[in-house]
Amino acid sequence: MRISGRMVFLVLLILTTISCNEEEPVEWEVRESYVLSTDAHSRIFVHDDQGVVLATLTPLQDSMEGIYSPVLFDNSQRIAFLSSAKPDKPPSLCVTDRSGEELLIYEGLYVDQLDGSQATPILYFTINEGYQKIYTLSVLNDPPSADYLFRDTIAQSETSGPVILRHAFAPSLSPDGSEIAFINKGLYWDTLVDMFGRKTPIQKERIDIGRVNQDGSDYRLVTGNQLPYRTLPSSSWLGLSWSHDGKWIFAVSKDDETNALETIYAVHTEYGSVHIVTRDYFRFYNYFCPSPTGDTIILGTCPPHADLYVVTFSDENGNPKIGYTRTRLTDSEIYTEPNWKATNP
Repeated sequence: MRISGRMVFLVLLILTTISCNEEEPVEWEVRESYVLSTDAHSRIFVHDDQGVVLATLTPLQDSMEGIYSPVLFDNSQRIAFLSSAKPDKPPSLCVTDRSGEELLIYEGLYVDQLDGSQATPILYFTINEGYQKIYTLSVLNDPPSADYLFRDTIAQSETSGPVILRHAFAPSLSPDGSEIAFINKGLYWDTLVDMFGRKTPIQKERIDIGRVNQDGSDYRLVTGNQLPYRTLPSSSWLGLSWSHDGKWIFAVSKDDETNALETIYAVHTEYGSVHIVTRDYFRFYNYFCPSPTGDTIILGTCPPHADLYVVTFSDENGNPKIGYTRTRLTDSEIYTEPNWKATNP
């Protein structure tokens, strides 16, 4: 396999470490889970599951600009996020501690979609150049290096045979941390029959939910292995997330014009069945984040009037249902891009 210059650059990352000062660290109150949010400017907020702010972190330094996509990982000891090191640069991967004082900046690693292991200091992400692969990075490695999560390119489908992987993106860890789900964009062979009965083999594109073990082994498809098969559409995907019990993977598409939630697909992890659970009110929200400990989901909006709301989720005889009742989780501040993680998975 040919390794591009871009990949070499990623593997040989330049790590800039900004040492912490001597201030006392911020102690978070012990909770079963924490909700992270950001004002997209300079702060990360740590909430409990009732919306109470337990800590406010300001990890940006020097010319850094903006905070995006905060993710809690490593037994709630670290937070990864994206920020532009300079105003004219795309967002780079950054990592801070619970105090918000220590800061690691992975310069040149321009991450697009990000998730972190609840139990280990490992991050999973794609870069913003084609979504061709999922990368993994341990923040404890010295020197740091990013590598492919897995290198397999073919998975089997009972409905169409071999599926050739072209792009893998939107990585999301299972509640127990054993697997990563992702959106799998691939090709399969089909047969075109013309009006004279002549057959021509052609390649068709399909979108699936893929799964792989956290160590990169056993790449396979969740969808497309039972009839009737409902394929996922070619959409602009906000991302994937799991229900707290691991029975459902939610695939969330967004509207390209408004950036609002468009359609929520719930995929059963055992049977691969695809259910659409869209509600009309979703078009007022931009973020979707299930609870890691119970049957609720956070919906979020974007600045300048960003806030977080809670709806219920239930499994009614194998049919996923998202409730209409909405409870406001936060108020009076800008809280956006929610990330909800259990303390001890």
